[in-house]
Formats: sequence, C-alpha cells, structure tokens
Amino acid sequence: MEVIRSMLACMFGPRSRHQGYTEIFNEKMPLYMHDASYQPDTMAYGTVVHSKPRARPSRPTDDEIADEIVRLLRQAEWNGNRLQQRIRDVLGERGWNRRTVEVCLDNIIDCVEDGRGYMGSAMRSALDRVTPLADEAFSFPRRHPESLDGFIAIVSVGIFMEMQGPWVLPVLGFGEVRGTDCSFKRGSVASWWTRKYAEYIPTGSVYAFLRQLDMVDDVE
Repeated sequence: MEVIRSMLACMFGPRSRHQGYTEIFNEKMPLYMHDASYQPDTMAYGTVVHSKPRARPSRPTDDEIADEIVRLLRQAEWNGNRLQQRIRDVLGERGWNRRTVEVCLDNIIDCVEDGRGYMGSAMRSALDRVTPLADEAFSFPRRHPESLDGFIAIVSVGIFMEMQGPWVLPVLGFGEVRGTDCSFKRGSVASWWTRKYAEYIPTGSVYAFLRQLDMVDDVE
C-alpha cells in the first residue's frame, strides 16, 4: 500500500499490505508469532578464546529512534507521564526533528494496518476516538482501496496527535488550518495528502476534524 511513502519514495521502501477498513475494528486478537528461544553458544572446552574489544555503540539513527518510539506508543497501556518520559529518554539530547516525526507517522500507519489487536490500550483508545471523527469529517468510501489508504493516513495522523499533542501539526504541515482557510506547507505530509485525496476532503473538513480532536482553536 502506498500512503506516506508515495510522497517520501526516496526515504522509505515499498509498503507491505493493508487488511481493510473493517480490520481497524476487529476485536479478535490475532495469534502472535514468537521468536525461537534463545540458544546460548556452545562453549568449546580446551580452546583458548580471545575476546575482541567491545565496539563503542553507534549513535542511533532517526529511523531507529522513530521505531523505538512507536514501539513504546504501540505497547503502552496508559498515555501518561511515564510513557512521555520514556519517549524523551529515547530521543535524548537530539530531540524531535521532521525525519523522526515522519517515520513515526509511517510506522503508526503500519500499526493501524495490522489491526487493533496488536495495540496496547493507549493506542486503541486513540484509534477509537479518532476513527469516527475522521469518518464523519471526510468522504472516504469504506470499500475503495485507494480511498482507504487516505483514510488510514489521516486516522494515523490523529492517533499521533492524540498520543503526542498538537505540536505534531506544524511538523506534518497542518499548522495553518482555520475554518475553510487552510494553508498547508509545501512539500509536507499535509500538502501531499490534501492534494492526492482532494475529492474525498470537503471544504472545511480538515479544520472540523482537528477541532473535534481539540487540536486547533475555534474560529472567532
């Protein structure tokens, strides 16, 4: 499935698959595949083994940091101070940047595609709040594969905002949204999404969606 990676083709590899809109609400817990049990190396008695100097750990990449952050978000039972502190610990002194945010979003899309059975209660709660609001605000046909991609993308944006806060908006390009007057940053996720799925996005629907999520102020 091509969602965010359609815009970021040079940054991401091809997507895997999606299981369909109804999988988002699938209450049946899928079976988990566990890795094989750890097998210690067999010791060769009578042989002198000279240990090599331990290599200095390399600095994690933005992608590795994003992977770990989404793992924490996906497994969390509560979206509270403890979770946010663990995320800050993963970020370290580097902090957030656009690359990390976009990779996090792409990974959250994977989480939605995999289904709610693989989510902890914190992400499930965010999914359950965001999905009906997106369904009400936008006009994505539920059974059309192309529109399903766009729907999953905006639901994933909503989940990210629910679990991290409105600061995500400007990084993804949704910063200038007020009523029917929307200005999306050129080259951003928001600009790409609204252009690609324009036929499913009624005038003012982006603002209505974000306002329902308490991510933007009311227009006076």
